[in-house]
Amino acid sequence: APWPLPKPAEPPPKPKPVPIEQPREQAEPLPEPDPEVERIAREDAARRERLRELAEQSTALAFEDEQASLQDAMANEQTATYASAIQRAVMAQWSRPPSARLGMRARFSVVLVPSGDILSVLLLESSGDAPFDRSAEQAIKKVRRFTVPPELDLFEKHFRTFTLLFDPQDLLQ
Repeated sequence: APWPLPKPAEPPPKPKPVPIEQPREQAEPLPEPDPEVERIAREDAARRERLRELAEQSTALAFEDEQASLQDAMANEQTATYASAIQRAVMAQWSRPPSARLGMRARFSVVLVPSGDILSVLLLESSGDAPFDRSAEQAIKKVRRFTVPPELDLFEKHFRTFTLLFDPQDLLQ
């Protein structure tokens, strides 16, 4: 039999790694803050905040303007509707005098109370024909109570006192 082989020798232990110490860099001290730079940064932050506030205000104002425009449009539509109803009511009460001719017109100031009742009627501009003017004034007074908007501010603005142009278009030459 073959003879016994010698036992292999143990490898020598590996040396433990020794950390290589890096030379430490000396950290430079932070420079002192420049007061001028800090002041500019504060002013810039304040300007940005002010711009943000102005942008918000501008948006809010634009929204309010849009709302006001819509409300004005609705009020104008309501005003036109009530004014048209007043004109029709007066024309329904008018008795045409024989002297009435195309082109005759008379302007009246009408004062109402919030219920729509007539307080006064005043001739502002004559047609030049007394019977025509009288018949128009009587037609206004015969209505007695006009339909007016229930909203007091709309009534006060457009119907408390208004001018009525009496200008019938269906007259003969």
